[in-house]
Amino acid sequence: MRKAVLFLCICVCAPAICVAQHTPQKKKVIPEGMIDGSVHPEKIPDLTAYRLFLVEVSPRDNWSPGDDERHAAQVQRIPLSDADRITLEQAIANFHMRYHGFLEWYKSRPVDEDALATRDTITQDAITYLQDYMSPAGFRRLDAFIQRQKTRMKRIPMPKMANMANMPKK
Repeated sequence: MRKAVLFLCICVCAPAICVAQHTPQKKKVIPEGMIDGSVHPEKIPDLTAYRLFLVEVSPRDNWSPGDDERHAAQVQRIPLSDADRITLEQAIANFHMRYHGFLEWYKSRPVDEDALATRDTITQDAITYLQDYMSPAGFRRLDAFIQRQKTRMKRIPMPKMANMANMPKK
């Protein structure tokens, strides 16, 4: 009787154990053309890296006192002089106003080449401002910080949309 019960237990449990050990793992779906900065930080464009940094340190719509501390901690990680830090804060404020306006403007419009060009112009203007008004050493430190941050970034290209040029603008 014991042998029959033992045999029955083996027959019931063994397939479940074997299936559990051989269950195929789901592969992560990686969007076509994605650049993973942890693997290839050099492939993340500087313009993209600066935009992501400026968006990250910009105020949110639902800004709270805790966000002030988070923002200060993020900016403090960059070794800047007081004057360069003030310049950075001014650039962040200017970028935020223009970028927020851009997002509101394009909220109900298709993302087309004009939208991407406007977005890139806003970012490039912020970079130019920083280059013009920060000390050379301060801008080098900021740039080095942003280059290191590329290892935490992923860039997923916008999908090509069929007949985007023929879409009516609102």
